[in-house]
Amino acid sequence: MHSILHDWADDDCLKILGNLVTVMKPSYSKLLIQEFVVPEQGAIWPMTSLDIQLMIALSAFQRTKAQFETLLNSVGLKITNIYKHPIGQDSVVEAELI
Repeated sequence: MHSILHDWADDDCLKILGNLVTVMKPSYSKLLIQEFVVPEQGAIWPMTSLDIQLMIALSAFQRTKAQFETLLNSVGLKITNIYKHPIGQDSVVEAELI
């Protein structure tokens, strides 16, 4: 999934992710989510600026690692890794069934 979840509030994300979970197979399926993972402190201005724009336009937002964990755990997924380029803004969140 590329830049999808940040456009939706948690309730809508739970529906989207819930539909994906129903077709995933334990110990086989992986979900890859390419999004900004906003640091708890020291986030750069392009991340926070986009976050504010999403809040105003869509009632949506960029998420921190803790927010991704809460969201994914709510539908039976766990984060297995987060891949981030040293100078890039996007991250890839890897998740699988709990």
